[in-house]
Amino acid sequence: WSKGMQEAWTHIKKHPKVTVSIDTFYWGIVFFRKEQEKEDFVIRL
Repeated sequence: WSKGMQEAWTHIKKHPKVTVSIDTFYWGIVFFRKEQEKEDFVIRL
């Protein structure tokens, strides 16, 4: 990823409504689950 994309992903993960983030290297997935504790996952194949 470019430096700008890395900064954007970090900003998205820190958003208070994002509770789960999954970084698959090619895609980033976020979830907004009120009942979930905040967690960040990185999947590398």
